[in-house]
Amino acid sequence: MIIKKYVLNKVAISCWVLSGLFLIIYKAIGSYVDNEGILVEPFFLIPFGYLFLFIGITSVLIQCVNNKFFNKHL
Repeated sequence: MIIKKYVLNKVAISCWVLSGLFLIIYKAIGSYVDNEGILVEPFFLIPFGYLFLFIGITSVLIQCVNNKFFNKHL
């Protein structure tokens, strides 16, 4: 179906945008050592960035496999 094709494209693009935003925000916030010697950084943004990148790549691969093997009528 054509609708499912565009939904996967939107999912992939939005995941890539979110991934980039998380990694840019991580770099923009930065890290520092406070007065007590403790490292303060927004570490949780790194796994979220890579998670959304992985989801975006996976959705594109699913779409390619689906178009190549399961949509013979197109």
